[in-house]
Amino acid sequence: MTARAAQRATETGVRKAAGALRSQLIIQFLGEAVICVALAMALAAALTEVLLPQVNSVLKQKIAFNYLGDPALLGALLVATVGLGFNSRAYLLSSYLHIDRPRS
Repeated sequence: MTARAAQRATETGVRKAAGALRSQLIIQFLGEAVICVALAMALAAALTEVLLPQVNSVLKQKIAFNYLGDPALLGALLVATVGLGFNSRAYLLSSYLHIDRPRS
């Protein structure tokens, strides 16, 4: 278990001991995942815009991306990434009991 996972397990245990429901924890973890993925997508788009002219000159081709051409595609990509990458982690973290982790 990594230090970050241990910290999250402790946080989950404290929240459950304080009366949080499993569904509330799942919503919190999935919400955090959506924010992280959305920020990563924005950073990737910005880096693509900055580096694409250099890539085009090296490849001697014209590559272009139209991000806003299909917003449904961006939404689907966001949902798929969160669904596949973070869904199981949210359910796993929310299933921890506050007495499962040894005290340190």
